[in-house]
Amino acid sequence: MGTKKTKKKKNANKDFQKVKLKAGKTAKPSNITDTNMKTKSVQIIQKVSDYEKMTTTQIISQTLHHSAQMRKSAIQILQSKIESHDLSVSETAVISCLGRLLADDDHFVRLEAGKVLKSYHEQVYESVHENVVDQLLAYTNVGLTSPCQDTQRNSIDFLSSILCNLPENSFKLLELISRILALKSNPKFHVTLINFIDKLMKELRLRQYKKQLVKNEIVVEHDCAMFELSTVFVDEKQEDTSFYSLSNLEKLLDILIDLFPDNEIITTPNKEAIEQIGKIIRSVRTISQEISSNDALDRFKSSVSNLFPIRGPLKLMAEITRVNFDVAKLAMSLIDDDLIRIWIREENVIIRFVVMS
Repeated sequence: MGTKKTKKKKNANKDFQKVKLKAGKTAKPSNITDTNMKTKSVQIIQKVSDYEKMTTTQIISQTLHHSAQMRKSAIQILQSKIESHDLSVSETAVISCLGRLLADDDHFVRLEAGKVLKSYHEQVYESVHENVVDQLLAYTNVGLTSPCQDTQRNSIDFLSSILCNLPENSFKLLELISRILALKSNPKFHVTLINFIDKLMKELRLRQYKKQLVKNEIVVEHDCAMFELSTVFVDEKQEDTSFYSLSNLEKLLDILIDLFPDNEIITTPNKEAIEQIGKIIRSVRTISQEISSNDALDRFKSSVSNLFPIRGPLKLMAEITRVNFDVAKLAMSLIDDDLIRIWIREENVIIRFVVMS
C-alpha cells in the first residue's frame, strides 16, 4: 500500500519538480511546440519486364514518369524496340519524345536520351521531313538555353554528334552554332567549345576531301564529250549559304586564338591540356587551308612556331609528338629546318610509333 501511495505522490509532483541542468545548459521553454517531423514515402518500382509487354505509345508515356530511374528504363526499352524495328508510331513521335528529354532534370536521363536519339536519327535522317530536323534543333535549343550549365553541355555534345547528318544551309543550325560560340566568354565552357569547334573542323576537312575528289574527277574527265563546264565553276558562282563561309571561318579563327592556352600551361602541360592544344592547332590548320591570308593567322603561326618543339613528361610523349607534328604542318615555313631535323633525330622512335598508329 505504501509503495503505491509513494508512486502516486511522485507522479503528481512530477510537473512541479525543478529540472537540474548541467553547467552551460539552458532549459527549453515549455510553451514551444516541436515542429520536427519525420515523413516516410513508399515508392513502387515497376519491373523492367513490364515494359517489354507495353506498346510503343505506352513506353513513350512512361518517359514522363516522376522517377528518373523509370524514365531511363523507358528510354532503354525504347532503344531495344528501335533496334528491332518494332515501332508502332511515327518518326516524329519518337524524336519528339527523346528530344524533350534532352533538357531533363536528371543528368543520366539526358545522356541516355541523347545517345538513343543520335542512333535513331542516323537510321531515319534520309527519310525524315525538313520540319522534323527543325523540331530536333528546337529541342536542342531548349537544352542550350537552360539555366543549368550541365544541361547546356549535354545539348552541345549532342549537336556535335549529329552534325554530319544535318543540312549545312539550315538557318536554325546557323543560329544554334552562333549561340554556342557566344559561350566563349564563360571559362567553364572553354573545353566544351574547343571540342565542338574540333567537330566542326572535322566536317570541314571531310568537305575539303570531297571537293578534292571532285577536282580529280574533273581532271580525269576533262576530255569527255558530255562534260559540262558549269560543274567547274559552281563554287565560284553560287554563294555559300553553309556555316563554312569566309566570314564565319574568320570568326572561328579569332575564337580559337583566344582559347589557345598561356605559355605557362604549355611549358608544364597535362594530358587534357595537350589534347586541347592539339585540337586547336588542327582546327586552325584546317581554317588556314580555306583562308588565303589573314593577319591574325600569320601572328598565330609565328607565336606557335616559337613554341616548337613542345616538351612535356615522358608518359605524354606520344600525345606531345602528335601536337608537334600538327605545329610543324601549320608553321613549317616559319620553323628552322635544322630545328626540325634535331627534333626528328631526338624523337625518332616516338615519331615512328605515332606515324604507324
